[in-house]
Amino acid sequence: MSWKKLTEENVIANLTRRELDLHRNEFEVDVVREILVETVDLVRGSIESGRKCQLSPEAGTIPAMLVSPSIDYAIFSLLKRINVVPNEARTKAYDKATSLFDKIAAGQITPPDGVDPTP
Repeated sequence: MSWKKLTEENVIANLTRRELDLHRNEFEVDVVREILVETVDLVRGSIESGRKCQLSPEAGTIPAMLVSPSIDYAIFSLLKRINVVPNEARTKAYDKATSLFDKIAAGQITPPDGVDPTP
């Protein structure tokens, strides 16, 4: 099973030109790192709550299949942090990611790439 770390590069590569310009002007990499830590904590917490699989022992990692929704969640959070109203596409992606994390936390779905099922 493949688990990965979210990086600043993951986020920056998925920003639009306008968002990238705002990124350069409005916040520093430390804010991006802070949001990524919060996002990873949310995802890992959801997996732990759902009890459908064990967490990877490597701190700061998430299942590879959850990287994309995690990036969507992080970008939305970053935009909100700098008081930019996310566009409709960003809002829909955030809502979809949040719904996925909620379902994982409720044990309704098993996260992809989970580590050995919990006994």
